[in-house]
Amino acid sequence: MPHGVGRPRHQIHMGKKPARSALHLLGWNTRFFSGYTQRAARRPVLIYWDTSSVIKLYTAESDSTLWHSVAVDRTDERVSSALLEAELAFALSQKELRGEVASGGANALLRIFRHDVKVGRFILFPLGADVIRRAAALAKEAAACQPTCPLRTLDGLHLATAAILRCKDIATADVRMKAGAHLLGMTVVTA
Repeated sequence: MPHGVGRPRHQIHMGKKPARSALHLLGWNTRFFSGYTQRAARRPVLIYWDTSSVIKLYTAESDSTLWHSVAVDRTDERVSSALLEAELAFALSQKELRGEVASGGANALLRIFRHDVKVGRFILFPLGADVIRRAAALAKEAAACQPTCPLRTLDGLHLATAAILRCKDIATADVRMKAGAHLLGMTVVTA
């Protein structure tokens, strides 16, 4: 029988394997990408990276070498919210405006980051309704604790993503994120 005859069109791959989602690459078996409700029996160890730590991997800061060591030494899957790309774009642009990155460097560094995502060095998860709901609940938790935990919106969205992914560790250099991570019972990884 010729290749593809008798099979539904969506099963014809023209000799190439079908693309797999980031969740499948992590070994997760999901029916719905949003919600992350079903997992395979073998769950990889995830470490959540926020923008304050990731930017140190792409620009020269006083502690960049230490953060590079953390990235190399930790064998955990590096995950973050899809927000990371936008935040990184803004942060790199600001560094370029201040002269901390060469002219045109912000775009070049963002392309390198996107390549790193493409090859799996970072896995970005979408900002779905589940993340928004968890962040809203986290806002109430942060306000109710004593002393209050001064989280901002993007901090809450990052922490909500980390909580939904059940990350035990979070790599951050941000004081508010550290406080939020402690509130959620996560271990803070610093350089």
